[in-house]
Amino acid sequence: MRIDNIDYSGVTDCDVQSFVLTTPDNIDIYLHRFCRDKEAPPILMIHGLTSSYKMFAGPEWYNPVSYLLDNGFGDVWLLDWRGSAVYGKRYVEMGHNLDDVCRFDIPLAVEHVRANSLHDDIHVIAHCVGSLAFSMALADQQVEGIKSAIIANLGLSPRLEFGSFAKLYSIPHFANSVLKLSHFSVDPAEIDFQTSEYLSILGSAVSQNQCDNPTCRLMSFIIGSGHESTIFKHEHIHPDTHDKLTEYFGPLPISYYFHLEKMMHHSAAVSNNEDHKQRINYLDKVENIDIPMLLCTGKENRCWYDSIQTYYNILQTYYPDKDVSLFEVPDYAHNDLFMGVNSHIDVFPRLLEFLKTQG
Repeated sequence: MRIDNIDYSGVTDCDVQSFVLTTPDNIDIYLHRFCRDKEAPPILMIHGLTSSYKMFAGPEWYNPVSYLLDNGFGDVWLLDWRGSAVYGKRYVEMGHNLDDVCRFDIPLAVEHVRANSLHDDIHVIAHCVGSLAFSMALADQQVEGIKSAIIANLGLSPRLEFGSFAKLYSIPHFANSVLKLSHFSVDPAEIDFQTSEYLSILGSAVSQNQCDNPTCRLMSFIIGSGHESTIFKHEHIHPDTHDKLTEYFGPLPISYYFHLEKMMHHSAAVSNNEDHKQRINYLDKVENIDIPMLLCTGKENRCWYDSIQTYYNILQTYYPDKDVSLFEVPDYAHNDLFMGVNSHIDVFPRLLEFLKTQG
């Protein structure tokens, strides 16, 4: 089937299918298949918080789905987990957290891909909070049949720059408890200026990012320290992509911020349990991860700072026998790893090399 609000135009010369999957907690999520060769090893790609499948399949640049299809990986699947922009405000007031994504969305998607391909094992490419949730699922043994993984920008040891860290501990609590907001909007057209939502516009107006695009300013202010390169380096993004950022990013539920705050307090990915005695530290379970992994990040990442490098150093120090490598991309930041106009030159070849090595 095809879903009305899904843009399939960025990938051509392949069979396209979309599936609606219902999670054990009764949430409908989308899974999209771009297939040129049913016998090819399947790859599942997982987006970050507030973005969607489209960050991997946009029409303005040579996107990673097209690149993979053109280079021998002819069966690519894109997951829209419950934090995807494609759902708009459908789930923003439901109080979801990353445990839900780790335990429900990702295992369901992995099993669907495995059940509908000719291979029992699959490769995974995950980005940002999506890679965090996937890493949690790996460590907690919530998924099976993973052959290899590319973990982009965020693993099990999240770290932030001081400005982002301070905002994580202050703004979401103020917005939720005082302003009674359930989410942050990144589309000015959706902000009700008769309510407290307009304060995010005022905050973004005085941030370091003085880009002409208000959504770009809002994203930088809400997600990171407010620097103009928080989400991407502008020179890497096609002007048409930048002009329609509201098609690539959506509302940010505040409930995810509260879970991330717990992780920052522990300097590790932890479960969202209020009872400290029952809280899971996923980093303590990293010995369960026994697949080859490529950790990658932009060297100028102002969204998750040196999180990937820290995760890599932890693995190298305490688990030296694990098959893990690090790829730091010079002059790149965060989303531009996958959305950059020259990513097919600067980034994708290294990812492809890793995947081909795994078979």
